[in-house]
Amino acid sequence: MQLSTFCFVGTTTILLLDSSSFALAAKKIRNKCDAIGEGKGKIERLACEENEECEVKNNKCKNAKPAAKKIMNKCDAIEEGKGKIKQLACKKNEECEVKNNKCKNAKPAAKKIMNKCDAIGEGKGKVELSDCEENEECEVKKNKCMNADTTIQWPTVLYSSILSGLNRYKGTGELGVMATPGLAPAGRPTTTKEARPNGWKPLQKECVPNLGYPWAFNGKITDGAPVTLYYSKETKKHDGVLTGMAVHYYDNVAPDTMIGSEFVKGDDYDTLQVAFHDKKSDVCGVGSLNEPSIALLLADGKGRKSIPMTEDAAKSGDWVKGSCIGGMGVHYWTDVQHGSNLSFEVDNLFPIAPMYNENDGSLNGIFFFAAKMMQKWDIEKCGYDMIASPASPEFTECLTETNMWDGFPLGQLEKPDPKKYPGYPVLMCNNFCDDTCQDRLTGVAGSPPAATSMHWFFVEGGEATTCATMC
Repeated sequence: MQLSTFCFVGTTTILLLDSSSFALAAKKIRNKCDAIGEGKGKIERLACEENEECEVKNNKCKNAKPAAKKIMNKCDAIEEGKGKIKQLACKKNEECEVKNNKCKNAKPAAKKIMNKCDAIGEGKGKVELSDCEENEECEVKKNKCMNADTTIQWPTVLYSSILSGLNRYKGTGELGVMATPGLAPAGRPTTTKEARPNGWKPLQKECVPNLGYPWAFNGKITDGAPVTLYYSKETKKHDGVLTGMAVHYYDNVAPDTMIGSEFVKGDDYDTLQVAFHDKKSDVCGVGSLNEPSIALLLADGKGRKSIPMTEDAAKSGDWVKGSCIGGMGVHYWTDVQHGSNLSFEVDNLFPIAPMYNENDGSLNGIFFFAAKMMQKWDIEKCGYDMIASPASPEFTECLTETNMWDGFPLGQLEKPDPKKYPGYPVLMCNNFCDDTCQDRLTGVAGSPPAATSMHWFFVEGGEATTCATMC
């Protein structure tokens, strides 16, 4: 510091500091802001305010509070906005939210539940009750959010009964007819949602093991509608889907050799029961349904007789190839006594024949047969000539009065009768590719002797049911 001497008038001499001593140069405040009082101290007030690391509090230059940083994982508690984290900073951070004047970790946004649905209690848990109900992969069971049951629906389409598209059992008609010109099988319900508006009603509340919940047309089994369709359990989320069927044979037509084995004996009728899923599928509960398989359930729990799902499986089993009929597919047959070596005695002929797509061997449907005329048909009133008569008003009216068996006027004749019924085209032996059938086929009842068929299809028709050749 320099001293300067100045003389004034008189004898007094005054010593003054150099002008550079009036203020110390402001230095950068590094880590700690020094205290000042009334702006007099080591650090000027202005220098303190301009330094981002300092702030003036109670006329002191204090270390400034660090700027609020992004809250990453844990949100600190605050009270009235006073705390480690400013309330505004808390609200702006998507990972945090203010609860009870505290900055808390925000609840993660509900994500799609993929494979495992977490347990909840009264909606309090990892998964909200509403989220569980909205997610198609989950469902609430006993106040738990559980994986929803996955169900394989098969078949997804169903048609039955040749020339039945006009009768009363078609329901509303909204299920349509199969794309097989001239055959016109009617659409049948594959779900309980379709069943109700089309005239099908539950037979009972109890489930039938291995088959499902039984439904019948108008809620009754009759000789006009001798069929039961079985469905899986209905839930709030899911309709019941088709799990089996049964055909009921009136008039004691079931062969004595098959009563108590293939046929379940009854008071008014005998029954063939067919399951569409294997025995591991829980058709009575809310469990998932396994891959489809078709089997005749033998009477009194004696087991199952599998029906091949593909033509290749039929070839490797005890089945023999029959004819391919346009609009239906390739028929296969077996004999309960002789397997693929058919005896052509109807008491031994297995009463269900599968039909396959000639092109890829997939299953088109199944065909039930009875060794007696089961269709109600007034020959004198309606005629029998299916080629000349279909366009006549009388023939058309008669088709509205048929039952759920195929609507062939004379059924499937055991033998042709060109004198009495010239030109009638439907013969039982048309289903086989065996030149000896006509001579060996025996046991068909009636006058004339005629069998009756009931075809059920699991495809839409078209190319799947075409045939290049009959045999």
